[in-house]
Amino acid sequence: TSTLAKKPFNMKFLGEPDLFGMGASKKWCLLANYLDNTMIKNKIGYDFAKEVKLTFSPEAMLTDLYINGEYIGNYTLCERIEVSKERINIDDLGEWNERLNQGIDLETLKLGGIRGDESYLEYGSSMWVEIPNSPEPSKGAYLIEYELASRYDDEVSGFISNYGQPIIVKSPEYASREQVQYIRSYYQEFEDAVISGDGYNDKGKHYSEYIDVESVAKMYVFQEYIKNIDGASTSLFFYKNTAGKLTAGPVWDVDLAFGVDKEKNGIDFSDPNGKWITGSYLQHELSDKCTIFTLLCRHNDFREEAKRQWEFYFKPNVEDLRFNLDSLYRSNYVSIVIDKCKWSMDNSGIDDVIERYDENVSLLEDFIEQRSTFLDELFSDEICYIEYNSNGGQGVMTDLENYHVGTTIKLEENIYEKEDKEFLGWNTKASGWGQNYKNKDEIVLKSDLTLYAQWETITFKDK
Repeated sequence: TSTLAKKPFNMKFLGEPDLFGMGASKKWCLLANYLDNTMIKNKIGYDFAKEVKLTFSPEAMLTDLYINGEYIGNYTLCERIEVSKERINIDDLGEWNERLNQGIDLETLKLGGIRGDESYLEYGSSMWVEIPNSPEPSKGAYLIEYELASRYDDEVSGFISNYGQPIIVKSPEYASREQVQYIRSYYQEFEDAVISGDGYNDKGKHYSEYIDVESVAKMYVFQEYIKNIDGASTSLFFYKNTAGKLTAGPVWDVDLAFGVDKEKNGIDFSDPNGKWITGSYLQHELSDKCTIFTLLCRHNDFREEAKRQWEFYFKPNVEDLRFNLDSLYRSNYVSIVIDKCKWSMDNSGIDDVIERYDENVSLLEDFIEQRSTFLDELFSDEICYIEYNSNGGQGVMTDLENYHVGTTIKLEENIYEKEDKEFLGWNTKASGWGQNYKNKDEIVLKSDLTLYAQWETITFKDK
């Protein structure tokens, strides 16, 4: 957003002021909300996240910003995403790094690992800082963020999962090689378990042994409910405290949510109906790979927890979300209209600005109401998935759609290949002792289904 006409700002104070009772801190954000036609989505999103108990959700308030006496506009003043006692209150490994390396400016140290414009294509790679003195990597906490492939190289520390997900280590920002490898290995074991058909990795550990399932399911439902265009690929944070599991949170950057006039991967984000996070893709050219939330939704136990989160945390708070929206609309009406007159993209007059703003707020209200109805239907219906397994072959086949039980579908055509082998068809057992299916067979789905490619050795005969 720094490239847009109305600039956002980071603020850093000499001391640690407690602004408006949001907690003492040196660093704060002023969000411009330039792409949000209502200018209140970040605020209602952060407040809603707190209501549904997503941990460490940022405090925020709408303000009028003046710089040297000049009115700049309506801004959302909020906490920055950082590890500290007043923000994300977990063990601060970055502070420990600084204590062990007193007198050394960590910003000046040599950078290690694989970097560059296409480093995101190096699956399993890492980038770190060559820190002289590094504490035991398992004796501290980590804050990580899913990021777009195009932004990965701009960061200091991070890694690419074996599946292809770019992940930034936000804390400690100047992470040692050992620290990056520790959190990368932990995350990789989790990812391997999720990708497997039964939820267990090759160490025999279930994915639930690595994550706080309740928080991750809660984050999934939150991002699906607001239909956040970035909800599974960027500004998605997880933290791991010492001896703890990966926990989802905090929520961040939801201005492109709650019904936005954009389309991506065939999805209309202004439409309050339809799934997005449940069937989302990694946001780079390898778009045949789906995100971690879609992979998790293939597991019955995760879907059941998501249903529970919707029923017990989200549905009871939707009315508060509507009330908060209406309250913010009324109390900030004049401020936002003046802002929109100042920053109008087409030099509209005040009458046009007022009419358009009122219309956009009405669309937001309608989206919230209709989205609730859609998620009620989504979580009340029995859903099942199909997974295609190469059974030793090579290639990628991902059926991202989830189907209602009883739906008749046509199977995908095989694209797997195996050296010196010919594809014979599909079977519900890797051994071939289950139910056989052919390419493009029509079947009625009764439950989750894993289909294993069946292979036959190609024999060559003399003429």
